[in-house]
Amino acid sequence: MKYLIFIFFSIITYGQNIVSGNVSSENGFIIQNVLVINIKTGSKTYTNNEGSFKIKANVNDELRFIIENYERGSKVVKNNDFLNSISIQLVRVPIEIQEVKVVAKPTGDLEKDSKKFSVDKKTTELNVAMNKYMKEKLTEVLPKNSIPSSFAPPNLYAGQVNLLSILGFIINPKESLGIKNDKILNFSETNEFYKKVKESFYGKYYIDYGLDEFEFEAYIIYLDKKYKLAERYYNNFNKVEIERVLKNSLKEFVK
Repeated sequence: MKYLIFIFFSIITYGQNIVSGNVSSENGFIIQNVLVINIKTGSKTYTNNEGSFKIKANVNDELRFIIENYERGSKVVKNNDFLNSISIQLVRVPIEIQEVKVVAKPTGDLEKDSKKFSVDKKTTELNVAMNKYMKEKLTEVLPKNSIPSSFAPPNLYAGQVNLLSILGFIINPKESLGIKNDKILNFSETNEFYKKVKESFYGKYYIDYGLDEFEFEAYIIYLDKKYKLAERYYNNFNKVEIERVLKNSLKEFVK
């Protein structure tokens, strides 16, 4: 009988050494992975996914509750804490927002104030050139209504000199030699020309002026709208003349 009584009191004593509870925020949301530590014994545990915990403690032991972004919580164990589950609320640490200083003070004069926040001339010209280019209609290339060569009738003049072609050469030798006059290019041809100009000329000289690849492309578009470079030099890619135009207008563009 004495042995049973001893076991009974041992169970009661062991049960009294366990403190259980839950941890939540000031708004009532459960907080997981909170470190719960007994300062006196060094015993520690963490709250589970429901915010609950169990830890060994004695009366007057101090329990601390620690987790990042929250103020530290503290609880001194009392006798009734072994009988009832305790609730701990942690307060979130306020986040400090750095002060934003407005350098330019408004004067009340809209015309004067707008100049302080205006976009620089270089950016404005880039935007204008790009907007104008993007608004242009694409030139559709229509398929030719022609008979495939395999189904075409035999050419009776094959191998013979065409008198009209000779006369055409005499009248317009440039066109006969492949040097065409200005022409209206379609979207694909225009982009091909821009790409060729960029590959031929973009390098250290323009980088030193502060133009990256995007700005150099915008610069080509800007010059094309101003001087019709693509129409003039698409068929006759005169590097000397194109480079002259690029360099002569550069200072005006970047200022």
